[in-house]
Amino acid sequence: MNPVLESDPEVGRCDVADIRKALQEHAYLIEDDGEIHSITRRGDRLSVTCGSAEAKRWHICMIDSRTSGRLERWAYPLMENGREKSFTEQYRQRWNQPVRTRAELGRFIRGFGLEDFAVYQDCITAGQFPGERETYSMNSFIEDEIRDTTVQKKLLLRFQPGKKEAWLQRDVASFLVSEVQRLYPEYDCGGVFV
Repeated sequence: MNPVLESDPEVGRCDVADIRKALQEHAYLIEDDGEIHSITRRGDRLSVTCGSAEAKRWHICMIDSRTSGRLERWAYPLMENGREKSFTEQYRQRWNQPVRTRAELGRFIRGFGLEDFAVYQDCITAGQFPGERETYSMNSFIEDEIRDTTVQKKLLLRFQPGKKEAWLQRDVASFLVSEVQRLYPEYDCGGVFV
């Protein structure tokens, strides 16, 4: 899109004129060369105020916010880290008292809606992990200097591979295990595929 720019030389103000309808539907970025003082959007006008008294051409990028129409195809699946909230989670947030049942752990994991990649089966608590974990920590930048993982009980989450994207399944399971680790810091959490 190459918008036509109008200029008012007395105040160094440039208005974008040819984007009236699109301006109301989308967002815009204007390349800053250090002279821009402000950018204002009012209705169907985009005003750029700068220190220069001469007319300028601005490089404008449109951020398309269409919700319907032509859909793009993505090379990789789109995922969210948001979850559906259950009654027990709302109870935990309101009263700061977690509900610690296997059923609630399963609801917490399934609340992410990632069953296409890793299907939660069950969990096992033990003194040591029976075998090798297949997941890794996604929060390795958060160091726990107080708890000693060698003496912590282990919480092993068991997953079944999902139907989609075999190359992503370990990463999705690792994300889920990392979220459970935040929920249950008294355990050392790990995950395996069965």
